[in-house]
Amino acid sequence: MIPSILRPYRSVGSGSIRVLRSRTLGTRNNSSGSKQPAVPEEVAAKNAELRVLRARLELSDSFPLSLLSTALNTPTSRNEYMKNTDLQRAGRRLLDYRISEYITCKYPRLPTEAVKSASLAFGGEDTLTNIGTIWGIEAERSSGPIPYVEHGVENLGKLRYVPREIKVTRRVVKIQPDTSKGSSFKEAMSSAVEAVFGAVLMTEGPNYAIDLVDGHVLSRRVDFSALFQFSSPSRELHRLCVREGFVEPEYRLLAESGRHTVAPSFVVGAYSGPDKIGEGYGTSKQEARSRAAVNALKAWYLYSPKPVNYPSDGYKGEEYKGVYIDAGQIVV
Repeated sequence: MIPSILRPYRSVGSGSIRVLRSRTLGTRNNSSGSKQPAVPEEVAAKNAELRVLRARLELSDSFPLSLLSTALNTPTSRNEYMKNTDLQRAGRRLLDYRISEYITCKYPRLPTEAVKSASLAFGGEDTLTNIGTIWGIEAERSSGPIPYVEHGVENLGKLRYVPREIKVTRRVVKIQPDTSKGSSFKEAMSSAVEAVFGAVLMTEGPNYAIDLVDGHVLSRRVDFSALFQFSSPSRELHRLCVREGFVEPEYRLLAESGRHTVAPSFVVGAYSGPDKIGEGYGTSKQEARSRAAVNALKAWYLYSPKPVNYPSDGYKGEEYKGVYIDAGQIVV
């Protein structure tokens, strides 16, 4: 089963790869109607930074360096070469799809707000900027007072964009370009990273692109247990047990120390029948009870099936068996 969202980028042979390359590496009309040529491959091959970036991403030697150069050329850059708009759109589509299927298939009970927060943690602007920095992508530097002045081919391996705010040395007035035509460093870097993923998707196919996303994006540690915020955990746990047909929860004091001191400590367990579904501690029994309810709710929402099956497994020839569908979030 091939996910329809990536079906236009499916690579079925060398012919389809050549078609994708020709569309991306050719010319493109900009808003003014003039054509934007791609960076010639023989020129890009002379740039050491592009070769290093290709090696860091473990791409094949046949991967076109001109495509990487295009990925680093943001729409705000002032040069005659093709911009990364199409590549960025394809990369963003790939990221959104892979991140969403990873979260919803691995944690099918996760509330909607937690899914949104996790998606932002994996593929947000700050995360992508950090990934680009780790890859070694650097913004171009100019010897003049305006950093976005373009120079020769030495900048083909750098991030090229027009900054919104230019910081200069002392005794020089700051230059504030038109914000509608500029972008921040994070916007430009995240755009370039998305474009790199899009370039890999179009050239190497979905299998390799998804593996690249897994290795550089989904490999990052996200604490899913920190994404929750319960206003009434005890009431929510009670409604959850009623909805699922479980025994209504009750709370039992498991341990205590220093009840009559300035630093008491209580441990409370949440039980549904004979099963302990949560445990919490606190300086009061009410605090410990609330934490026990929170831990019980987290244990429910963070359920993960084993093994996890993804729709994109169809690219690897594996059969997609469907995913667990939960009744949804408890509404208090």
